[in-house]
Amino acid sequence: MRPLPAVAIAIPACVACHLVLGWPFTVLGAGIGAFVADRRGWLVGLTGGSTSWLALAAWSRWVDARAVDEMLRVVGVILGDLPGAVVFFLTVLIGGSLGLAGGWVGSAVRNLLIPNRR
Repeated sequence: MRPLPAVAIAIPACVACHLVLGWPFTVLGAGIGAFVADRRGWLVGLTGGSTSWLALAAWSRWVDARAVDEMLRVVGVILGDLPGAVVFFLTVLIGGSLGLAGGWVGSAVRNLLIPNRR
């Protein structure tokens, strides 16, 4: 499967794993997306993880902007007086990092199970 349709699988898989199993399991959702990709599994995982976390963070802000803004402010103060936008970006960066790790693992598992794919 080409990378773009694999990303379309990775994003909902990451969201589902995040919501059902917890945030660390974003790796599993990204791994699923990378496993079905023919190539560039790391990119599929990175895109799936970061996009899913961006969507979840944006959804949370849309549902209750005041509470999320306060949370971002408090976490920003804890991290050294960072602005809320930087904390929001760091959240997406963490999701992308988890997705990247899952993408690498999913791609490696695919290469082990299907060695001659070209």
